[in-house]
Amino acid sequence: MARQERASRLTKTQRAASRRTAGAGTRARGFTLIELLVTIAVAGVILTLGVPSMRQVIMNNRMTALTNDLATAVHLARTEAIRRGVSVDVCIGSTQINSTTSIATGKCNDSGANGGWNQGWLVIADPNSTSELVWSRGPTGDSPVVVTAAAKLTFSARGHLSLPADGAVFDICDSRGDAHATRFEVASTGHAKVSKVAGQAASDGQSAACPQTDA
Repeated sequence: MARQERASRLTKTQRAASRRTAGAGTRARGFTLIELLVTIAVAGVILTLGVPSMRQVIMNNRMTALTNDLATAVHLARTEAIRRGVSVDVCIGSTQINSTTSIATGKCNDSGANGGWNQGWLVIADPNSTSELVWSRGPTGDSPVVVTAAAKLTFSARGHLSLPADGAVFDICDSRGDAHATRFEVASTGHAKVSKVAGQAASDGQSAACPQTDA
C-alpha cells in the first residue's frame, strides 16, 4: 500500500515537471532588434517606390477631371445653342444674381485668357439678350493650369464656333511640363476632341504650351 502511495506521488511530481517543461518550450517571444531594423528597412524601400507612383496617379486624375469638366461645358454649350436657336458662350467665370427676377445670371470675366480659366468658367445662353446662366464651374486651384489664347468660346445657333472662328486649343498642364500635358481642341465646326493625353504626343506633332516651372 505504501509503495502504491509513493508511486502515485512520484507520478504527480513527474506530470507537474512535464507541464512546466512544456510551458517553457512554447513561451512566446518578441522581435529582436535586428528583426525590427530589417522590417523598418523593407518598409522604407516599399514607401520609396510607392509614394512617387501614387503621386503620379493623383496628378493624372486631377488633369483628367479638369479636362472632362471643360469638355462638359463645351458640349453643353453647343447642344444648348442648337436646341435654343441662340448663341451660347463658354467664358471665364464671374457670377451675378439678378435682383429683379432672382434668377442666377452670368457675366463673363474678360480680364484675360491664360490663367484666367482657373478662376472657373460659365456657360451662358443668349449672352447679348437675356443672358441666362446654364452651367458653372468654380475655381480649379493652382494645378493643373489651363493654358489657352481663347478668352471665351461662342457657339452660334447652328452649333458652329463663331468665336474664335478658327477654333481653340486648351492645354491642361501641371508641374511635369509639356510631356505630361493634355490637349483639348475645339474645331470651327463646334466639334471637340482630346488630341493629346498625358505622356503621349499630339496628333499634329506640336508640343503643349505649358509654362516653365521649377516644381
